[in-house]
Amino acid sequence: MRRKYAILGVTGIMSAAVVFAVIAMLSGAATQARQVNPAAGALAPRCAITDPEQDLGVIDPADKCRHTFIIRNEGDAPLKIAKAGTSCKCTVSMLPSQDIPPGMSGPIEIESKTEGIEGPFSHIAAFLTNDPKRPRFELRIEGEIRRYVFASPPSIYLPDLKADEPVEMIAEIFSEVWNEFALQNAASTIDGLSWELIPAASEQLKQRKAKSGYTAKFRIPADRPGNDFSGWIEFEAVPAGAQGKRLPECPRKVHIVLAGKNAALRTVFGPQIDHQGIVHLGMLRRGEPARANLLLKIRGEHREINVQRIECSPDFLDVKVYALTPELAQQGLYQISIEIPRDAPPGSHVLPGEIGTLRILTDHPDMPEIVALKVSFGVLSE
Repeated sequence: MRRKYAILGVTGIMSAAVVFAVIAMLSGAATQARQVNPAAGALAPRCAITDPEQDLGVIDPADKCRHTFIIRNEGDAPLKIAKAGTSCKCTVSMLPSQDIPPGMSGPIEIESKTEGIEGPFSHIAAFLTNDPKRPRFELRIEGEIRRYVFASPPSIYLPDLKADEPVEMIAEIFSEVWNEFALQNAASTIDGLSWELIPAASEQLKQRKAKSGYTAKFRIPADRPGNDFSGWIEFEAVPAGAQGKRLPECPRKVHIVLAGKNAALRTVFGPQIDHQGIVHLGMLRRGEPARANLLLKIRGEHREINVQRIECSPDFLDVKVYALTPELAQQGLYQISIEIPRDAPPGSHVLPGEIGTLRILTDHPDMPEIVALKVSFGVLSE
């Protein structure tokens, strides 16, 4: 019996030794793994931002544009934050003075420089952290700066003016800051331009969310040189009570562009004519006819015409000009029919040098050549 117990004791000792050896081996392997990958299982910070963007709304030019963002460390190691850069109009006025401990928060204050800015703005500041999952983040502040003074619309263009008639245009000038202002020292590049300034009605101010304003009525006389015109008018806007004083916000310039063009004495319309005056009839099979029906509009004093000659190339083009009724002729409305006959010979009239041409000569005193067009088409041989 004693021998048996001795054998069992030796066996138990050997089993324990094996267990300890296995534990030691596993422990060494784990230590070696940590040495190969020291980040495995390491403590790390986690940067959390509830709202990285802040809309400041509509503010006056003199108001401070700043906001304090709260950064929280939801990790288990201290969070480090450093500036990475800002947009040209944005500055970081406050950063956490020390690392943010786990479970704690720290402030970052962003301020925008809005001098010279009117209307919407958006500024960004970027930061670097030691958070392995968020090494960089951005904070944004945005809003809209009320305008001292602005014109609506800032430019006016009127096409199709009637020759030898005065031109009238209307613009509105508003301030979103001043309760009252004056427009003075006007300068213009348009000869003969006159204007009238009428205080804006309360409904106008409400619609434009403005505090004060004017309706500006401009007039250009009928005998303007060249009839067509292009230029500008500029006012100095000064708030009430500021005349003669040196204030940083005044005077403010208001610049309005005014331009107009007389309607052409004649215009040709139609779905087959482009803005370059080319009539497109396409590629045709031999024996296949094609036709374009165009409308000729003549303006001015001399609207009734008599066709004296029609010149076209190739000469097999069949061209007719006529008024559907005498009343339409008095209004200067004529039909132009361009037809390719069935027996037109094969050929290409598409590329420069071979494209078809059309000239219509009349007894109009100012425009003998009332129409000059190009006709693009081709006739296949088969």
